[in-house]
Amino acid sequence: MSLLFQQMQDNDHADLTPSSQNSSFDFPQELFGFSETNEQSMPQNFLSSQQLGVRPTQAVITDLKIKGSLHGQYATNVDNFALANAEERNLMHAAWMQEILMKLDLSLKTESDGVSDSLKKDARAYASYTLLSWKLASYSGKIPDAVIQAMRNCGIKDVPENSQIAKVKELSTYIGTQITNDKNRLKKKIIDSLVPQSNLGNIANLAKAIIGTQNIPLTVEFYVRLAFLRQVAAAIQNKPDHPANNDGAKWWEEVDKALLDARNEDDGEKVSNNFIRVYSADIKKYGDPELSSLKTMAPLPLQKTVDLCAMTVEVPAKTKNIWKQWVNENGKRARAEEPTGAGQTDDATNGTNV
Repeated sequence: MSLLFQQMQDNDHADLTPSSQNSSFDFPQELFGFSETNEQSMPQNFLSSQQLGVRPTQAVITDLKIKGSLHGQYATNVDNFALANAEERNLMHAAWMQEILMKLDLSLKTESDGVSDSLKKDARAYASYTLLSWKLASYSGKIPDAVIQAMRNCGIKDVPENSQIAKVKELSTYIGTQITNDKNRLKKKIIDSLVPQSNLGNIANLAKAIIGTQNIPLTVEFYVRLAFLRQVAAAIQNKPDHPANNDGAKWWEEVDKALLDARNEDDGEKVSNNFIRVYSADIKKYGDPELSSLKTMAPLPLQKTVDLCAMTVEVPAKTKNIWKQWVNENGKRARAEEPTGAGQTDDATNGTNV
């Protein structure tokens, strides 16, 4: 019992005296439904059962639909409810309640079903498409979010909506594991290609080794990105005391800083030139991919959609702030990690931002 009714009950017991029982107030019993008198005997200033069931006006109905932003079947339901009698309204309530329960049960069942094998297969492929995108904006950012969005945009079946929190989290965790493993393999292949006389020296051979058996075509854009990653790797190796040599996370943070450097220009042409210069230096040092037995192909139709999502991955705030602080103090980032070893181009030796 609520506090209110407890207090009311206590007051009733306290007032049960002979004098209080003969109260001067004499309420007609029929006003409270205790009398068997018909509705005609009720005072006219009280609503009859027919008046209580009066149907709302069209203006009220329209107002309710507008306030609730109800359209289509939902607006029709309101119209039907307004026209129904009391018994029909009770049935409508019961039916709608069961519909809500059914949808809730279905939603919970879907959540508990987890990520299907077919969805995992698609996620695995799109994780590779995104990580190997030449437009990936950050290797340390939240890549799984971009992968899931790319899957949605490409029409992959059964990708959970953001409202399916548990399922999205499970899918994101799965993709995150794939991304971590792929990043480790990518990094290893790139570092292996730095070894003198490595068969991965030519960028085409390196690209093919990274792709493996995956259905990802070799493209010039992919070559350019790999050349950029290889130059960052060489720069790190040339600084033996750099923490990135022993810390994978620091290694990818340095890649992100290099990407920020390359894009720290006032127009797109200068940004493109930065990457082209790196690619040209790579060809000069490791050989022209056109001379290999591997040929480039057109990218997959879906790759453009994936690239757009890859561009949305943001560099973590901590890394970006460190980079900004250095730029503010030094102007163009004077990269302490620029390659200076033998065989590097003059541009790289002079610390040119690429």
